[in-house]
Amino acid sequence: MSIGYILKFITMNQQLKKLVISLFLCSVAFGQIIEVKSNKTFTEQIGHAKVTIGNDKVSTEFQAQAKMRFWDEDDIWLEMPNAKGIPTLANDKISLDLPTVKYDWFKDGDSLKWLFILKSKPLKNSYSLKLGGNWQDFNFWKQEVWPAPVETFYENGEEWQRKYNYNDWNVVQRARKVEGSYSVRHKTKRGDYVGGKQYKTGKAMHIYTPKATDAIGKTEWADLDITNGVYTVTISQKFLDTAIYPVIVNDVFGSIYAGATNGTHNGGQCRVAGPYSPTFNGNATSITINFNHTTENVDFITGIYADNTGIDGGALLKDGAGETISADGEHVFNLDSALAVLSANSYWLAWNKNGNNILGLYYDAGGQTGAYDTVAYSATAVGANPYAKTGDLANYEVDIFCTYTPSGGAPTGQVIMINMN
Repeated sequence: MSIGYILKFITMNQQLKKLVISLFLCSVAFGQIIEVKSNKTFTEQIGHAKVTIGNDKVSTEFQAQAKMRFWDEDDIWLEMPNAKGIPTLANDKISLDLPTVKYDWFKDGDSLKWLFILKSKPLKNSYSLKLGGNWQDFNFWKQEVWPAPVETFYENGEEWQRKYNYNDWNVVQRARKVEGSYSVRHKTKRGDYVGGKQYKTGKAMHIYTPKATDAIGKTEWADLDITNGVYTVTISQKFLDTAIYPVIVNDVFGSIYAGATNGTHNGGQCRVAGPYSPTFNGNATSITINFNHTTENVDFITGIYADNTGIDGGALLKDGAGETISADGEHVFNLDSALAVLSANSYWLAWNKNGNNILGLYYDAGGQTGAYDTVAYSATAVGANPYAKTGDLANYEVDIFCTYTPSGGAPTGQVIMINMN
């Protein structure tokens, strides 16, 4: 890895000069940029978020704050009140060392890690951060605790969970850190539009459940609660009473749009969810789904239904030809032709697949209830016309979204496309 230092002197009000140090860090696999301004703020791109450590509204001191900016227009920041001092930057890690606690911030893949290093037993077994920015524009969906029995297994040293025949899924699995965590999704911004913002599923980040680790490696999962703009982590008093200090609490903010759980379900089910309305009139052209855990070829088809009084789908408006899925990741299903959609109307997105082949869809708990229709898979039609509901689905938000071209020159960053929740 090579490091270059660029010193820039910026004249402000013809008199004031501020020293700005930009560190450009490059490696064979990726490049990253950290911008340091007067040792008060540190900025880096993490996943699809621009992350700033330190309060960029205060130029006189460093404050313990992490701000995440999404799509260049939405901010969520978390701050430890009254925690300030002189930070250090070493080995791509920002630190603030205070008498009873040390804070470390650093990038780990597509996540920001904020470590709370407790030097001695704290006076209370919880700490809270204040939320800021336009966090009220987001839903914070807490991921439920699965009822027993739950199978535990390990992948690459990380604890995972698996459960069979849960809600509407044959098999569901997730990392243990997802239990009790939060999926953070914008309340209105979803979908991609040609020439504009790429909101995808509208998910900004995933806030994972923290884990506490003491000096001899003993661990325990903490409890995470986000309510009314307050982020609170609670560690069991018993763990703190018997721990060998220092204790490190690992708070992780994943800058990802994908759901944190994946599940498989039976074929021969036309599943829908909604209703959703585009902000502007336009033309829907395709539907994208993010797949996981594909072990064999699976035939799959998507479509769009009209709304049926907010209960489920109505008339089948458009679908595409069935396709064979043979790999993980995003797959774009083109519609037979563009579908004109109106902001005054509501729509449901739908999908169907053949058999019970192992094919996982990413999702998060939360959101609206969908429905399913037991109907045989067809490569030419996603389901019955009109929709004929067999039953309801549990609340979850699947990684499926629509792409469309707005008509009338809608402003950049303000187009909202129908999305499957």
